[in-house]
Amino acid sequence: MNIAVISIIHEPWGGSEELWSATAKIALQNGHNIIHSSAVNGNSHPKIKILLDFGMQQVVRQQYVPDSKPLLIRAITKRLYFIKEIFINRFSQLNKNNLDAVLYVGTTYSIANDYDLILLAKKKNVPLYINCQLNYEDNFNISENQKQKITDAFENAEKVFFVSDRNRQVAFKQLGGNFPNTAVIRNPVNMASTDYIPYPTKNASIQMAMVGNLVTSHKGQDLIFKLLGEEKWRQRDWHLNIYGTGMDEKYLKELVENLHLENKTTFHGRVSNIASIWLKNHILLMPSHMEGMPLAVVEAMICGRPSVVTDVGGHTEWITDGKEGFVAAAASVVSLAKTMEICWEQKEHWEKMGKAAHEKALKLYDPQPGKTLLKMITQKNCS
Repeated sequence: MNIAVISIIHEPWGGSEELWSATAKIALQNGHNIIHSSAVNGNSHPKIKILLDFGMQQVVRQQYVPDSKPLLIRAITKRLYFIKEIFINRFSQLNKNNLDAVLYVGTTYSIANDYDLILLAKKKNVPLYINCQLNYEDNFNISENQKQKITDAFENAEKVFFVSDRNRQVAFKQLGGNFPNTAVIRNPVNMASTDYIPYPTKNASIQMAMVGNLVTSHKGQDLIFKLLGEEKWRQRDWHLNIYGTGMDEKYLKELVENLHLENKTTFHGRVSNIASIWLKNHILLMPSHMEGMPLAVVEAMICGRPSVVTDVGGHTEWITDGKEGFVAAAASVVSLAKTMEICWEQKEHWEKMGKAAHEKALKLYDPQPGKTLLKMITQKNCS
């Protein structure tokens, strides 16, 4: 089979890329062809390099203009791309391949901005699979025209995959109807072992971790900094470890300095060995504004650590408040302050909660989601 994978992220890599890349690796090993269409050149990322070594083809769409470019240059370039797309389908490079399936990886509604792909799939009569990695619950703002495009895309897709049932149900509500061709699929975990990792000593300072891309509009790390900057929290014995990189790294480091939290916060950058994170940390903090189902939460649970999360995405499908972790009602300093206070008062129970999280995660996760997704795609082609 010739399978095209469409990525929409504007960085070389992100959590949304884990599922399709796992699927692509298995597909390539089994003799299928993978053509990856990306908005940016991701050849520098190790996982992309591995897939290229396995024989994956990669094409880069000329549509993204980095924020680092001067404002005038960005405006002119975007306008030129817009004019170009009036005459040339941005996915026209895929025309060169005799495709058997197309897998689109984006947010629940990003397909409205990539409707050229729908037109191409219809023209070529190629089955389209949509992988929705994220949904917007509070900031849902699309026009009727966009809504119609999304509905059309979902109705014409062979299958629409969500990474949490909450995302799926929210989409049904926002779009005003159910879609029978939907399913929930898991993302892969980045660990060689799913064994419980012994809980760190309780005699040292409490080590709290935030794991994920440093993008505050998504992950809400700044909310935690503002909370921990309060005098009550300053007096407590804790250290915050930040794992990840992203566009807001500079802003977050400046915020730490402004709040005088330098001695209680460490930025570790991106860490590939997930187990090493949980050898030293007692709890995960995930104050997200929006989510699908973050790998960082699943991986923390598998390692045997409780989490503080917000009530978005699939969080409450994995975590019951007070059992496997703590759930804040909203991504706000006020809501998180209440939840974090309860959490701190119950820190003697964290180890027990972590063990409960480990047991629940092992029941919910898919050990081979790439294989699961590939089977769904290839079964259609072979039927």
